[in-house]
Amino acid sequence: MRREDAEGFGTANTWRLGVVVQLPEIASRIKAAYGTSFRAPDLFDRFGFGGNPLLRPERGRSVEVGAEADLPLFGLADGVTLGATWFSSRITDLIQYVGPFPIGRNENVGRAKIEGAEAVLTLRPASWATLIATYTYTDARDAQDDTRLLRRPEHAASASAQLVFGRFTLSPELVFVGRFRDVLYTDDGQFAGRGISPSGVLANLSASYRLTETLRLIALARNIGDSDFEPTNGYRTPGRSVFAGLTARW
Repeated sequence: MRREDAEGFGTANTWRLGVVVQLPEIASRIKAAYGTSFRAPDLFDRFGFGGNPLLRPERGRSVEVGAEADLPLFGLADGVTLGATWFSSRITDLIQYVGPFPIGRNENVGRAKIEGAEAVLTLRPASWATLIATYTYTDARDAQDDTRLLRRPEHAASASAQLVFGRFTLSPELVFVGRFRDVLYTDDGQFAGRGISPSGVLANLSASYRLTETLRLIALARNIGDSDFEPTNGYRTPGRSVFAGLTARW
């Protein structure tokens, strides 16, 4: 349960309820969840480019149902885990940019429906290695005219690993984001209408070293392939970057 008090938009109570049923006889689990959501327009929605100070808050409800099953492999009872989840959301007053650039503006589109499914494959080939692959299909549409919502890719996938060598942990990751509908711009920033923005792949890498039970050194490398993927058309992903730090946990 969560209570939000957004200045100018009143208060809202949101909640989420989930349940997991264990089926040890077949090494499986069934899960389900239902919840509500609330998002007040932020400053950019109201006063940024295409801003609209008359926007109403987004409100939504969502449901998901899924299952997981462990299979014996690599000498382990759970050497492989297969998972699948179906999800569905209904949003009222979804905020979207409406109209041709540059005279369009942010509007509450009325109702939106988002449905899809996610599949997850987890492999544990050794005590020090966990490999994970995911795929997500999403069908996100304006419920009034059945057009696809902006910046909601239909296909997305990822592959990652966690490799533990004593105190040292290495975690490489590949992320694929499929094509999506968006407002398009030319290389010199001119409006080019609406259309399909291209897909992209990002490679990331993280590493950590456990100094003590509470202290850990961390290093993060983002977009190590220096991809020019644009998650929003006209706005390139930040180039290759590296971060380092120290974390403490009690």
